[in-house]
Amino acid sequence: MAENDEGIASDSTGSSHDENVEVEDDQNVKLVSQEGEAFVVPLSAAKLSELVKTMIDDESDKDEEQEIPLPNVKATILAKVIEFAKYHASDPMRELEKVIDCTFASSNK
Repeated sequence: MAENDEGIASDSTGSSHDENVEVEDDQNVKLVSQEGEAFVVPLSAAKLSELVKTMIDDESDKDEEQEIPLPNVKATILAKVIEFAKYHASDPMRELEKVIDCTFASSNK
């Protein structure tokens, strides 16, 4: 595991045998924070963010890193989000069960 200039650990997330995921793991995007600090992130990790996913141009040149500005996100927060996304790109989260507390809902009447 290596660290980039921002001190963020990076590793390979190629744990899946799905052909599309392997292609995405070879590609990176550059996320730019409010302060202008750039973070190079594997595409598979970046796509865990719905916001970033909608901003990715699927038809762009595959050899060129896309730069995605995130003017409302501070660098310290973006670093934590990237750390989370890299972890869960290789170890997917399980869906949380949605439980409704019927006793609470009925006692508010």
